Amino acid sequence: MKNLKVGFLLHFYQPWWQNYHILNGIVNQCYRPILNLVNRTRGFCFSANINYSLLELLDRSYPELSDGKILDHNFCDVICNFRKAVEEKKIELLGSTAYHPIMPLIPKNLQMIQMSVDAQLKKTLWGIEKNCQGIFLPEMAFSQNILPNLKNCGYQWTILDDETFKVQYKNVPFDRIVSLGGFKIFLRSNYWSNKISHGQLPDFEAMRKKMECEIPNWTKNQPAYLILAMDAETFGWHHKDLIGNFLEPLIKKWGSEGEGILSPFEDIGREFSSWDLIRIADTSWATLEDDFWKDDSFPLWKSKFNEHHQNLWQLINIALRYSEQPGASWDCLRIVSSCSWWWISKRPHWKPEFMKFGARKAMRIIEQFGDEQKISEARKIYEKLMALK
Repeated sequence: MKNLKVGFLLHFYQPWWQNYHILNGIVNQCYRPILNLVNRTRGFCFSANINYSLLELLDRSYPELSDGKILDHNFCDVICNFRKAVEEKKIELLGSTAYHPIMPLIPKNLQMIQMSVDAQLKKTLWGIEKNCQGIFLPEMAFSQNILPNLKNCGYQWTILDDETFKVQYKNVPFDRIVSLGGFKIFLRSNYWSNKISHGQLPDFEAMRKKMECEIPNWTKNQPAYLILAMDAETFGWHHKDLIGNFLEPLIKKWGSEGEGILSPFEDIGREFSSWDLIRIADTSWATLEDDFWKDDSFPLWKSKFNEHHQNLWQLINIALRYSEQPGASWDCLRIVSSCSWWWISKRPHWKPEFMKFGARKAMRIIEQFGDEQKISEARKIYEKLMALK
C-alpha cells in the first residue's frame, strides 16, 4: 500500500424537485456531518462535485412545523462550510452541470449552457468556484461527441467507470492515465467503489485488509493509483454508520494527517504518464458488459429496450424546441435531469411519480409555445407517461 495513491470522490447532488423532508434528512445525516469532519481536519480530505441544483435547494427557506408554529428553516450553513472547505483546499472541487443531464443525450448548445450556468451561478451566488480543471459528468455518462464542448469550457479531465473499458481493452491501467487527444480519463474502480457504496465493507479496516490482500496481485507492488467515486449520500444517509466507521478513519489514516495515500486527482495526473487512445465506447457507471454487446450504452436513461424511456425523450425533445423562448429556457434546463429516466428504468428502479415532475413541466412548455399539431402530438405521449403507476 506504500506505493498506492487513491483518488476519492464524493458526488453531492439532489434533483430540483426534491422535497424538504428528504432534503432535511440528508443534510442532517450526511452533508453536515461530512463537512464538519472536513472542516476539523487539517489538509486534503477528498475530491468532490456539487451541482447547482443542490445548492439552489439548500439556499431556499423552508417552513417547518414545530409545536403548531411555522418556523423558517434553511441550510445556508452547509453552503458556507462547503465554500470554506474548497477555499482551504481540503476539497478538490470539480466542475459540474447545473441540473444533472445525461450530457451525450442533450443538444450541444444545452451542454454548454448546463456547464456555464453551473459555474457562473455558483460563483456569483455563493462564492463557490472549482479549484481544478476536472468535471464530473452526471452518471459518468460519456460519449466522445461531448469532448469538444468539455474542452471549450476549459476542462482537461473527467472520471468514468472502468466496467466497459475492461471489455474493450481487457485490463484497467494502474500506472498510466487514459488520454483522448490530451483529455485525461480517470477510470473509477467499479469493483472497489461498489463494495463501499453497497455497504459490503462495514468499516475502513475491513477495506484496508481486503486491499492489502488483493491490490498487490494487480499492481505487483509497483507505484499505482486507484480511483474510488460514489454518491456522498452513501455516508450517513444510505448507510448510517459509514461516516464514523469508514469515512472518518479513511480521512484520518490515509489523508494528509496520516499516510498521504488520498491524493487530489490533479496530483495523480501529474505523477503518472498517459496512455493515449483513439476511442472509448459510450458508457456510464451503470453500463454493464451485456449492455456493451447489445449497444445499449445508457441503459438506465435511454435504453433501446425501454419504451417509457423512448416516450419521455420524445416529449422532452419536443419541449426543447422552445428552449430559446423567453420563459422556457430555465425549465428546459430542469427537464433533462437524469432522474426522470432513472425512476422508470426497471433495473431495479420504478417510481414513475418522480418522472412526472419533468413530464408535467415539459408539457406546460409545449402548451405555452407549441402549435396545435405539436401540442396534440405531445399530449398523446404525455398521457401514456402519466398513466404509469
